[in-house]
Amino acid sequence: MTPRLIRRAQVLELLGVSGSTLHRWQAAGIVPGPLPGTAVWDRHAIERAIDRASGIEQPAPPRSEWLEALDRADA
Repeated sequence: MTPRLIRRAQVLELLGVSGSTLHRWQAAGIVPGPLPGTAVWDRHAIERAIDRASGIEQPAPPRSEWLEALDRADA
């Protein structure tokens, strides 16, 4: 099983890029940086960011009726 939280070396391996490319992509907002206050990245967030950058982002799943009702109650 691949862990969800990964270190920089694993991010580089996942993306197949150099450290300088990762830094440029983070500065450009293409991929997220590490979680605040840590030295680990969320693998799912990186994969979603690459999907967006590649134009293959999946549409968000429909919200449940339960969540919609909560939203209406808060309004």
